[in-house]
Amino acid sequence: MNETYYQCVGIVRTIEAILTENIDSVIQGKEKFVLSHFPLIEIENICKEVDKIFQSEPIVLDINMPILVVGDLHGHLLDLLRIYRNYGFPPKQNYIFLGDYIDRGEFSLEVVLYIYAFKFLYPKNVYMIRGNHEFFSNFNSSHVFSTELETHYPRTRLYETIINSFSSMPLAAKLFDKVLCIHGGISPDFVSLDQLYQFKRPIVEYNNDPVLTGLLWSDPNKNEDHFCPSRRKTGFLFGQTPFLNFINNNHISCVLRGHECVMDGYQVHFGGKLITVFSSSNYCGTTGNKAAVLFVDQNDMKPISLDPLGYITRETTIFLPSCDFIDIYWKHGKTSARPILNPSKPILASLSTRSKLGVILKQHNTHRPLIRCSNSQTAKGISEKQDNYMLFATN
Repeated sequence: MNETYYQCVGIVRTIEAILTENIDSVIQGKEKFVLSHFPLIEIENICKEVDKIFQSEPIVLDINMPILVVGDLHGHLLDLLRIYRNYGFPPKQNYIFLGDYIDRGEFSLEVVLYIYAFKFLYPKNVYMIRGNHEFFSNFNSSHVFSTELETHYPRTRLYETIINSFSSMPLAAKLFDKVLCIHGGISPDFVSLDQLYQFKRPIVEYNNDPVLTGLLWSDPNKNEDHFCPSRRKTGFLFGQTPFLNFINNNHISCVLRGHECVMDGYQVHFGGKLITVFSSSNYCGTTGNKAAVLFVDQNDMKPISLDPLGYITRETTIFLPSCDFIDIYWKHGKTSARPILNPSKPILASLSTRSKLGVILKQHNTHRPLIRCSNSQTAKGISEKQDNYMLFATN
């Protein structure tokens, strides 16, 4: 096993640890959101390895197994965690994501890593296609992701590393040879799926290519029956007639796409031939929309709406070094990290020379005592369970 395998397993363990906690309490503001801060070299390595997997895949994926379709996540980590909790991890559950993983929400890095880890471990069970936000062109339209990275990894080129990892990502997928998954829509110049096979990866920019801009930016329009300019100032609005011509010419029965926030999390267009799936609930903390996912098997499609979640910011989140995060949750089985956030209990820390966890915890729990103990010491009324990093009450 190479180091990337263990790094990805570590991320999966992190996700499992988070899901052992009551996410609803976090959403309601009763408990702090605690996340892992991953080492820069780990992130860079995973991005490079996943990019190699993308390069090995066709630009239009061909998938023939029951699968869960996930729309735009836009840094909404809680929605991704809820999906994993509700529907399971790969390989028991197969996933395809429709793009726009980053920007808008405040946890773009975690969304990317929490999908990339499964993509590396189970490349035949997790598929990703590219959205319009997975390009350098969007740097000026939203600084959320770049600001997020600069805050946690200052004076690095991590933004470029991650964006570059998107450059070989597939552009579309066919499910059971009849359901097409794309991010946006179609354009007057995008008439055949064969056109997508002509693009050579890596694709760094779409450079106003009429096929790519339609694929990434276009939206359906029920009020017009033809193509017309988009309010987005790129791509097109397309009506039912050109859309039906497209699917008939390409022998497609239905198209699944993301790209638009819709209030129920999904929206059916053109007599059920086109479905929008949007998986970021309460988009940017302002819209109150539901999220949705969509199950697809050979004979059926089933959209499922999910109630809107609260909106959490990075500013209110506690980030711990990844090794300490895992130790807190896993060293003692059922022991939870929540006691370190409970103001009624003191923190007992047994610090190794390579850990600054006690200092970090003290900064985030300024009204609580931090008691240093040697491995031979215990405190009255406090559990004796300990490791090289910290001791804390488990009641």
